Amino acid sequence: MKRALALISFTVLLLASCRLSQINPFKSVEEYPAPEFTFDNTRFTELGCFNTPDCLPDDLKAIEFPVDWIYPLDNAYGGLDPKLPMAQAGNMGFAEDPVIPSVFTKGCMGTYYVRYLVEVDGEMRLIDSAEGLKALYAPIESEDEALSYAVAVTGLTPLNDLNAHPFYKRYTRPLIESHSTFDGKQFTVNLYDDYLCGCGPHIVSMVTVTVQQDGSFTLSEPLGAFSDPKTDGMCID
Repeated sequence: MKRALALISFTVLLLASCRLSQINPFKSVEEYPAPEFTFDNTRFTELGCFNTPDCLPDDLKAIEFPVDWIYPLDNAYGGLDPKLPMAQAGNMGFAEDPVIPSVFTKGCMGTYYVRYLVEVDGEMRLIDSAEGLKALYAPIESEDEALSYAVAVTGLTPLNDLNAHPFYKRYTRPLIESHSTFDGKQFTVNLYDDYLCGCGPHIVSMVTVTVQQDGSFTLSEPLGAFSDPKTDGMCID
């Protein structure tokens, strides 16, 4: 009888612990599946643009701030609609240089200006503002599109599978993996700022992007999320 009671008690405790783990407000990661879409870089690859900006038409070579580098886009852009050939156009500037119109900027000692090259009806265009992207892609009509649009206009990064890094130092609970939701009026997208500058520890921040259907957007204050102890002694200019 004692053995039977002990077994029953153990089973009840095990089931209770499983139930509590599902509703535990102190869980370390709120998990969401990574997006399944992909981005096709075929067009700009065929043009040879990822080797040299000489692929650009003459009118884009003659602009005030010519493109220095052209980069392929990763799969985070795959939810954009319409499906237009697109690539990242980058320029590096420093304090003494003029400001270059751009969709967003990143940088440490220098500023990296990000614009986009987009082919529309056979014509290559340079998009150098968030308003330019809005004109191409609004209205935003799905959660997948909202996620990719938020990435495109902010330069932030979608991160999933965060439980795969148990040795990261965590500064908030839970870490919310990247996903997009729609409440009937606006989209909410969870992304991360993982651009590293200065000396460690390098803390990755969690940022919520609110995307309206008309393409306008706002960003929350960044919240320190986690850091990789392996980068604590690293200094990045």
